[in-house]
Amino acid sequence: VLCLKKRTSLSNKQVTVLGTGGTSRTMAYAAIMNNAKTTIIGRNKQKARTLANELGCAWAESTSTSELRTDILMNGTSVGMNSNSIPFNIQHHLRQTMIVFDAVYSPPMTSLLLAAEKAGCTIISGLEFFQTQAKLQSRLFTESL
Repeated sequence: VLCLKKRTSLSNKQVTVLGTGGTSRTMAYAAIMNNAKTTIIGRNKQKARTLANELGCAWAESTSTSELRTDILMNGTSVGMNSNSIPFNIQHHLRQTMIVFDAVYSPPMTSLLLAAEKAGCTIISGLEFFQTQAKLQSRLFTESL
């Protein structure tokens, strides 16, 4: 969320989180706690529904991306790590007004981020996310000594 807060407020924004794993859960939870209207999209319909029910937000199947209307797109999947893939072929729905946040940090510029940059979106790389997380962990560790 700190990476996003540098660029925008999440309050009342439409946030779409790709994936149903731990990173996606954390992204969705942070968005919800910052008053974003959050939707989880997953390959597995049951996992997406279960996670959305646990967090109290909306969900959609990965085949529903044709109806994607979002301000902030967050990828919590590993898609793009060591491949040229883009999760759920989402590149066709990128708009200049969107913020695209990809948790994948290797490579630093995933295919999703390259497509988002080409579409004129504001991008947040997994490397920035990883560095911010490391700073917070370091602070927690050194303050507890």
